[in-house]
Amino acid sequence: MKSLKKIVALAAVAALSISALTGCQKQKPIDNKEIVMTVGDKKVELGMANFFVRYQQSMMEQQMEMYQSYGYAMEWDMEVEKGKTYEESMKEDTLKSLQQLYVLDAHAADYKVALTDDETAKIEEVAKAFAKANKDEVKEKVSAEYAAEYLRLVTISEKMYDAVKASHTPEVKDEEAAQKIMYYVKYDTVKQDSSTGQTSELSDDEVKKLKKDAKALLDGAKANGNLEAYAKEQKLTATKAAFSVDRSELDEKLVKAADKLELNGFTDVIEGESAIYVAQVTSLLDKDATEAEKKEIIEERKDEFYKETVEKWTKDTKIKVNDDVWAKISLEGLKISAVEQKKEEDKKEDTTKESTDKAE
Repeated sequence: MKSLKKIVALAAVAALSISALTGCQKQKPIDNKEIVMTVGDKKVELGMANFFVRYQQSMMEQQMEMYQSYGYAMEWDMEVEKGKTYEESMKEDTLKSLQQLYVLDAHAADYKVALTDDETAKIEEVAKAFAKANKDEVKEKVSAEYAAEYLRLVTISEKMYDAVKASHTPEVKDEEAAQKIMYYVKYDTVKQDSSTGQTSELSDDEVKKLKKDAKALLDGAKANGNLEAYAKEQKLTATKAAFSVDRSELDEKLVKAADKLELNGFTDVIEGESAIYVAQVTSLLDKDATEAEKKEIIEERKDEFYKETVEKWTKDTKIKVNDDVWAKISLEGLKISAVEQKKEEDKKEDTTKESTDKAE
């Protein structure tokens, strides 16, 4: 299990600094100053919620267009689960994310988390650039005045992610992280069509042939005493992998078979979920792999602590949503897309090219 991904404020700043929102189609205007919800003592304006939704919309519509190019139907009014459209699901998730940002902001002082002068200056700079990059017709639908608040919240959340995790030091015993080492050779029992990308299982005869090849490799490796070396002689690759029976991303049948072996022991020919394996255990306790696993477990537990802490804070915070106001944010009739702004050197290059084209 990998650690949770945190919101990277610098990435958000970079994205906003080169992007503008373009809107099309008609939509009813909203009153930005209406209160859409309260989070603790904080009153959140509809304009802030709308900006947050639109920014998420711009990112998601890029993904939707990519899926559509592959022939998948992706529309906001699609039902993603019984009684709930893609738009409703997206708005629900976005509202929860915005609430969490304000909850984290409310606890920032407890961890001595605040923006530096440089961060504040950068946010103001980016917000001004963002406002300048958008046309008035878009600003009427998505007010750029909330860009700075969005960036402030995201930057605080990133700092809080680090601060809350740093406040927790989980204990991991050596036996929890103990890692063995194996070398294995893999024979895939599925194939992929290069033109369509679809996979299919090999025929029984093809699988039978692979098992025969694997058995021949196993017999040769046993005689040699070293699977890695013998596989190399046979122009095959033996993959090195750290593993434990409780924590492994390898095929379960392979791991269980290898875990029973003594040092330098060989498995039988193992038929897994989508491949046939032959393996040899070369270490019953690898120091480096165990230390790396311990660090990963610590990171996972820190992530879990952060998640549980934020969930508790959110549960303990009085949050009230004005549903009638929230309902005024609709994705219908408005398409938002992030447009990359050209750098000055790119603009000069385009101008030069245009002049050249006209001359020709």
